[in-house]
Amino acid sequence: MIDESAVIWITDKAGVVIEEYKGVYSNKAVQKYQSQGAEKVSYDWVKRDTWNKETRTRETPAKANAAMGVSLGDKEQAIASLYRLLKDLGHEKTDPVPKGVDDPDGVPF
Repeated sequence: MIDESAVIWITDKAGVVIEEYKGVYSNKAVQKYQSQGAEKVSYDWVKRDTWNKETRTRETPAKANAAMGVSLGDKEQAIASLYRLLKDLGHEKTDPVPKGVDDPDGVPF
């Protein structure tokens, strides 16, 4: 289950969340979608495949699922989002807040 309060929304439908499992931290892409009239949040997964030059077809390995990357927006949005990621990991930032960011604890959009 995804804790929506932990999601850093990059757009109105795409975001990223930091998770810890057995002491290992990772970020995962999440998405908002409509299902049966209700808004839901889930992980965003993609299937990796390879191109077979001999048969000229795409082949999907058995374990092809991978966490999807997410765009952090333009440079200023990316900096603000990454500051938030660092804060969630417990790092005290020493750099100034990027120009145009009104709320240093949030993302400027």
